[in-house]
Amino acid sequence: RNQLWLLNADTGAVQAQLPLRSTMDASVNAAQPIDCGGQRVFVSAGYGVGAHLVQLPDLKDLWQKQDLFDSHYSSGVFAAGHVYGFDGRQERGQTLRCINIETGSVDWNSDGVPGGTVIAVGDKLLTVTEQGELWLVKLDPTKFEQLDTAQILRAGHRSYPAYSDGILYARDGAKVVAVK
Repeated sequence: RNQLWLLNADTGAVQAQLPLRSTMDASVNAAQPIDCGGQRVFVSAGYGVGAHLVQLPDLKDLWQKQDLFDSHYSSGVFAAGHVYGFDGRQERGQTLRCINIETGSVDWNSDGVPGGTVIAVGDKLLTVTEQGELWLVKLDPTKFEQLDTAQILRAGHRSYPAYSDGILYARDGAKVVAVK
């Protein structure tokens, strides 16, 4: 059904739901809801669905915008009142974007890239692009600042990396890498 459901943890009963499906049959939604604190959740989907900031416990829309943040397949991250992540469809090029959840506005965009994933670690974003690059980006809502980049994988993958004890683990179809 491609809806956001709020379930009762004890009974499994649906307490509230919010449609998130595009009218296009070929649409997908793989991005996870993001806890933004204060009983607020940010959800986004591509193919014209856009972004929602909803209030719990009834999934009341605080705002909804179609052109603000369209997650094609990767989830963003929340830090200090902002969501960072990839906006747009992979086929058309995406940007790494920072949005202010209070105002529902874009604070900055990177240059276009095919897409990727983000993990917030301290004051930085670890971004693994579909081109197999690792970007180290400053976690700063005032500007996009790429601190470093390295080619760590082959291009053409969408797998999520993992981070633990100062090491980023990432994989493509042929190998797994561990980057300190």
